Formats: sequence, structure tokens, C-alpha cells
Amino acid sequence: MKLAYGIVIDMKFNEAKIFEQGNNPYENPENTVLYRYENPAHPYLEKREGIVSKKELIGSWYCDDLKDLKGYTLARKPGGRFVVVSIPTSDLGKYDAQKLESTKEMDIEPGNYVIGSEVVENSRVEIPLEIDIDNRKRFNHFKDGQAIFTYIQERLSKENLSTIYSEVHE
Repeated sequence: MKLAYGIVIDMKFNEAKIFEQGNNPYENPENTVLYRYENPAHPYLEKREGIVSKKELIGSWYCDDLKDLKGYTLARKPGGRFVVVSIPTSDLGKYDAQKLESTKEMDIEPGNYVIGSEVVENSRVEIPLEIDIDNRKRFNHFKDGQAIFTYIQERLSKENLSTIYSEVHE
């Protein structure tokens, strides 16, 4: 685990396809970048069990859209981090939450994926959400929403993720 520019990057190398030629997974045009917001202090909302989540899927949900990520972030509690991964686009169908047997009956929007940690551990990047907010217990959708989206656009851009990955692995 390395700390670079306030970003924790936990990457393990194996013979995964995206690393065979020393490729940066965030520069690979055959990959898709997926995102999630998590707060380890508040990992699960019991009232959502079976509707939009399941306890056994904690830490496995990702989305492919930054605007959706903003909405998911605002629905959670402050003090968390973004988890970003890069996987081959050709594999997305295997993880589509609308098609998986364990989640297809749930109220899931398009662009959501359930991916086990063993699949994404080679490209996982964690970026703490660091913005000023008034209420440390919950986000204000209006006051904090724009700050969160600006932060997401700046810090989670494919270019920024590629730079961070490259600097850590020089």
C-alpha cells in the first residue's frame, strides 16, 4: 500500500490481462473505469436490504457514470472515500447488476455493476472525499452537491487516475 498525494493506492500485481504488457489500466482503451463511494464507518443501510442492496454485496457495487456517483455519494454519510477500478469493457456484461441472478429482481438503474474484490484488486484506487461541509452527519444536497460533483470531476477523471497510477508505479 502506498500513499501518494493524499491518495491511498492498494495494488497487487499478478498475471492479469490488463497488466501483461505493463499497461496502465487507466490508459487502456479496452477498459472501463467504474466508481463507488463508501464509508467504512457506515457500511450498510439495513432499510435497503433486498430493495437496492444485500448485506453480502457490501463493497462490490460500482457505477459507470460520475453523475450517478454524485447521487450515490449524497445518499451516504460524509467521511468516506471513492473507490475506483478499471476493468476490460468486454467483461462488463458479467457484472451487470440488472442481469445477475442475485440482483436482477432489485430496483437497480442501468450502469451498475457488482464485482468481487478479487477481480478488481489490481487496479483499485481509493481517494478520500475531502471537501468542507457544515454538517458532519449528513450531506446537504444543495450546498454540498456541487462541491462533491466538482471534486469528482477533478479528482476522478481518467487522466488524473492515469497520472496517479503512473507516478506510484514508476
